[in-house]
Amino acid sequence: MLIRSSRFPARSVVRDWFFWLAGAYLGLFVAAALLAGWLPLESGSVQSELAHLRKPPFGSAALVERRPGEPLHWLGTDQLGRDVGIILVHGCRTALLVSLPAMSLAVGIGLALGGMAGYFGDRTVRISRAAWLALPLVVLGGYFYGFYLRRELLRAAFEQNAWSGLQASLTSGLVASLALIPGFWLTKGLQRMAWFRHRTWLPVDQAVLRTIELLSSVPNLVLVLLLASLTGPSLGLLVLVTGLTYWTEPARLVRAEILRIRALPYVESARAMGAPEAYILLRHALPNALPPVLVAFTFGVGRLMALESTLSFLGFGVPPGTPSWGRMINGMRTNPEAWWLAVFPGAVLCATVLALHVCSDRLLRRLGRRH
Repeated sequence: MLIRSSRFPARSVVRDWFFWLAGAYLGLFVAAALLAGWLPLESGSVQSELAHLRKPPFGSAALVERRPGEPLHWLGTDQLGRDVGIILVHGCRTALLVSLPAMSLAVGIGLALGGMAGYFGDRTVRISRAAWLALPLVVLGGYFYGFYLRRELLRAAFEQNAWSGLQASLTSGLVASLALIPGFWLTKGLQRMAWFRHRTWLPVDQAVLRTIELLSSVPNLVLVLLLASLTGPSLGLLVLVTGLTYWTEPARLVRAEILRIRALPYVESARAMGAPEAYILLRHALPNALPPVLVAFTFGVGRLMALESTLSFLGFGVPPGTPSWGRMINGMRTNPEAWWLAVFPGAVLCATVLALHVCSDRLLRRLGRRH
């Protein structure tokens, strides 16, 4: 007992030391991403950059060959003569611009679908036969008018920048939602006949589970590669594609938590007091299901950073003019002797993912003690 008690404090100290080190690194990472806009990629004239193609780091040749007034490239240069350190900083910004919005979209979809699947199940929601008939017409009509007819506008908006793509997507969503109006009147008209007024169960849980199984049967990397190859390299489209394919894990976690929460006494009390089911789900169930989702969000950000680097290395990620760690590693293929083009971005990527995992592990331990 004495030996065991003496070991636990040492483990906790080492664990806390790793956590604070990871937190400090992530703070520097976010600061570098925010300050990347003030660091120009091109450090000098075209002649100056051509004279410093693939210069190795930490070498005395960089000091000897440097002209007065030219910057010193401590981490070397790439195949275009750009400073590797500056590209690493801009790569932090690109990684955050892809991983954070994509994981936020995935968690939002997972919360909505997983929450409804876990709370309503297969024997809670009943809809009429008229609604069953109008539902596919509404979905197809909304997709046709909201997204298919506007596909060129959406492509141009995403190729411009992520903000324009988000605005175009919201506009398409509003246009698609207008299909609910004729669907509503079609349902009301069909319900005048007795056969269409008959209500049947809506298997929400089974529909969500079958969709998760369908998406999980194909590896995420293969699915994202397929969609990215059809759309082309674009920052906004990459965020949209990864967000629409990575929602399955948050949905599973939320569904499992909601299944546990809906049987708790305070949910039963709210239901006995006559509170609407949607109010109970949004006000009581979903907020208490967020802790494991936060852990999954942190893990997911690291996975999406690695995915963005992989896609950029293969040429399917961000556009060619956007700095990325994966695209920098890809530059080593034309010159295998330029080892620094793979070592430095690879080290930063590994350190970032490791720091996110350390913080996620600490958050998971805290939540485990609380629950």
